[in-house]
Amino acid sequence: ERPLILRWSAPPVRALALAGLLAAVAVPSIRAQRHDPAEHLLGGSFRGAASLRGLIPERVLSGQEQPEAQASGDFDARGGPEIAVAWRDEDGLSLALLRENEGGAWKKMAQVRREYPGIGRMEFVAFEHGAPQALLVHWFIGGSVRMGQLEVFAYQKGNDGFESILATPASSFRIEDVDEDRVPELIVNRDGGEVPGVPEVLKWDGYRLVAPMHNLSRFFERTAKRFVADGDA
Repeated sequence: ERPLILRWSAPPVRALALAGLLAAVAVPSIRAQRHDPAEHLLGGSFRGAASLRGLIPERVLSGQEQPEAQASGDFDARGGPEIAVAWRDEDGLSLALLRENEGGAWKKMAQVRREYPGIGRMEFVAFEHGAPQALLVHWFIGGSVRMGQLEVFAYQKGNDGFESILATPASSFRIEDVDEDRVPELIVNRDGGEVPGVPEVLKWDGYRLVAPMHNLSRFFERTAKRFVADGDA
């Protein structure tokens, strides 16, 4: 009898590639089962997300419902981060400002509720170097009305919370250094119809946003120069 000879042959390259692809697909599915329920907030870019339980609704933490808006910044000038999260309620929206403590746990600094159907834009802005950042929220009215409500929240050191310091009609807003002093100003647009409205330029005076006339004239001067440069005038 001839001896039994076992021969080994290498698997085809296609088989190896297929096995690798299946392994790569399987790994994310395993990780998805063990993910932190708050990872979808801000892309999971902050630590201690699990301690957000009890601070915002579980349906938002679990991913069953996406936040209406979210933003991160340094609201109290302590190095951050703070996060602002808005979600839908029965008859409007709730907005919470949360701070991460040194131990990684999160604390709710304040929460407000507004009867608007949505938020068009929300962001943190520093109107002064080294100062706490303000939170700008553009509430959306909805329907065919283009005008919304711009609300600005500023940090209050006395009660370690935030306070609404400005609420004004606005179709949109932008941040721009109008007077070229390396400190940005807030430009509020009010385009409620076919004819564009006159923009309002607001400057931070250390406590509030005010509208000095020299800022407005400077804004129109710079705008005119842009039109000339672009060949539109």
